[in-house]
Amino acid sequence: HTCEVDNAYARILTPNNGGDAVVAFSGTNPTSLKDWMNNIDIGKTTVGGKQVHRGFARYMEKVAPCVEQQRQRLAASGRSLKFALGHSLGGAAATLYYRAYNRPTTHGVVTFGAPKVRFDATGCGDT
Repeated sequence: HTCEVDNAYARILTPNNGGDAVVAFSGTNPTSLKDWMNNIDIGKTTVGGKQVHRGFARYMEKVAPCVEQQRQRLAASGRSLKFALGHSLGGAAATLYYRAYNRPTTHGVVTFGAPKVRFDATGCGDT
């Protein structure tokens, strides 16, 4: 199932045998001005009780309701989301989804080339 809202994309990947799934958040499309605007919007907002990068949070929040709906659909059939995955902007979105929805995956988050998403007293820090 694909979750697509505006410039934000996430895909729920399920095996053909009906097993557990993963969610993959799409990274920055180099030709998307909206993706770049999310990347450079370094204002602050709160996710999971922490101050985070506003642009990354806005991207995640576009598709998270759809992802949550699919996660609940999987749970109703006895399946789960094992991982949230992402690269670049998608990695930031996967990290924030994991925090915002109280660790909804059974095995955590895997990111590649993902920026830090949380602000702390010294600037940006890990979540």
